[in-house]
Amino acid sequence: MFYGETFTDELFRQATQHHDAGELGRAETLCRQILQQDPQHPEALHLLGLLANQAGQNSLSLELIRASLQIRPNVPTVLSNYGEILRLSGETDQAIRVLRKAVSLAPEYASAFHNLGVALHDAKRHQESAEATFRAIQIDPNRTEARKLLVHLLVNARRFDEALEHAIVLSNQTPNDSEVFEALGLIYNEKQRFVEAKTVIRRALTLAPRSSWCWNEFGALCLRSLRTEDAAAAFLKAIECNPKFVRPYNNYGGILKDVGRVDEAIVYFRKALELEPSLHVVRSNMLLSMHYSTTLTPEEIFLEHQTWERSYREAKSSQSNNDQRDREATAIPSLVPPKREPEALVDFRHEPEALADNGLNKSVTSAGESASASGS
Repeated sequence: MFYGETFTDELFRQATQHHDAGELGRAETLCRQILQQDPQHPEALHLLGLLANQAGQNSLSLELIRASLQIRPNVPTVLSNYGEILRLSGETDQAIRVLRKAVSLAPEYASAFHNLGVALHDAKRHQESAEATFRAIQIDPNRTEARKLLVHLLVNARRFDEALEHAIVLSNQTPNDSEVFEALGLIYNEKQRFVEAKTVIRRALTLAPRSSWCWNEFGALCLRSLRTEDAAAAFLKAIECNPKFVRPYNNYGGILKDVGRVDEAIVYFRKALELEPSLHVVRSNMLLSMHYSTTLTPEEIFLEHQTWERSYREAKSSQSNNDQRDREATAIPSLVPPKREPEALVDFRHEPEALADNGLNKSVTSAGESASASGS
């Protein structure tokens, strides 16, 4: 026991040490001992609430932390944790109110701003989420999860220059995080910097060789440079990694269509539509292929045209209803980007995992770049 400490102070210090060491059962025992002696001990109530949350007992967690706040209502750390647990419990609006109070009491508290940014994102208040998240990384530039959220928000708002600034910083902070390199690849692709996109997607594949999304993007980039066989193999690899991912079925079908293997292309287009019937672009690709098939009847093609027309009308109607809401959700104001970090990310000279057999006839050496084979 340190000089000036009470017995409960000593017990609480030990409880926090056990909690930090992952010894949750021992920490809980000590908290309960403290509360037997002092039922109004706010720190013990708070820590016991955190332990309940870690045990998956969110209702009990909220009850305990609420009791702590009734005794000491203006402790930013407790408010921040309370707000996050409210969010996890689905009480998003209340979480936002609590977290706004936390950041008003502690304007330099990065964790509270980060929690607020996440809660606002859950509420689809993307502009406010970006502002709170940006503030979190202003205070603590090493808060990588907050920066990831900001990149996500900026990409969705199509603010690719700012997203790139933050993604480059992330790639230096977390050089073994495949998701960061996936985001970089997407951003470079949107900016039409295809060589850099391919480089970072390769890096992502070395970190996550079973990423269906990365294999699909790698295939689209190969196709752009007319490396048709590599593209086909990458799309097949994407399907192997995740048979429920729609895009590679469409993209591989597009390659088959372009090399004259129309009936096989239709099989892949149909599979994409089984997974996602509302993709009228895929249905349009399939209809085009059907007109060159020697096995389908005019009646079958006509019925498919009717299906396409119906799905297209429904999609356009839904889109018109959502357009204004989507524009409001992504209207993020300009954010001051961080200082650019050096772009020497990592050594990318190694190739990704060997491509599987692409299933194409070796006489096929090139194909036109079609809209159906885009990675988007």
